[in-house]
Amino acid sequence: RSARVETVLYQLFLDVLADAKDGGATGVDVDLTVVAPDATLRMRHDGRTTFAPERFADHPVTAAGGTVSVDTHEGLDLVATFRTPQTHTSPVHVNEKVPQPS
Repeated sequence: RSARVETVLYQLFLDVLADAKDGGATGVDVDLTVVAPDATLRMRHDGRTTFAPERFADHPVTAAGGTVSVDTHEGLDLVATFRTPQTHTSPVHVNEKVPQPS
């Protein structure tokens, strides 16, 4: 499932970049936060946008279990959020020794 989430997030990223270019945006802000099991992609641009919330009814993001919120008040403010189901019933601990500086 995580590979599919990565793929649809990347596709959404490219869609927003194309929207920014077509809308004459002068800048794009991108914030990707991954804290397992959650992933959130937030993108903003200051150009005209063709995006509307209903556009995402059939988008691969929602088909993969994500949610999308869109604000087009001044440019585009888009947030895509995924909650990946936990595959472990208990926390996973990693014990790794970090070398000390000499």
